[in-house]
Amino acid sequence: HDVSPYRQLDTLHQHATVALRRVPQLHALLSIDSSGDIELWTPSPPPSEPEAEGETEAKTNADREKAVESDTDADVQLPDGVSFCVKSETDLYALQRAGSGCEWLSVSRDGRRFAVYGSDARVRVWSVRTGRLGGEL
Repeated sequence: HDVSPYRQLDTLHQHATVALRRVPQLHALLSIDSSGDIELWTPSPPPSEPEAEGETEAKTNADREKAVESDTDADVQLPDGVSFCVKSETDLYALQRAGSGCEWLSVSRDGRRFAVYGSDARVRVWSVRTGRLGGEL
């Protein structure tokens, strides 16, 4: 039984990921690493699999190489439906700036907000689509 990962993303977080949740409405994922870095992302499509021998529409080696090259340029991308282009337009650095880690992460059922309970015993709530901090408790 093969237990190796299907795919490993080396460019997303610089520290170990401590929380990961789906945002099905955006076909996206939210992840937080041990430094408090929050990422909202969707994986880039994996490179195409080589086609079986004898298929009439087999891809050329050049086509396969192009698919692999495009995948290695960016493992992840921003999901469709967010209103920001770069993370610096958001408040997604708030947890890191506070020096807090993530103890718990949850996404609302409608996919509009997410909440983090930090190691500083504060709850922070963000808008998923804007990345803006909506409040702290």
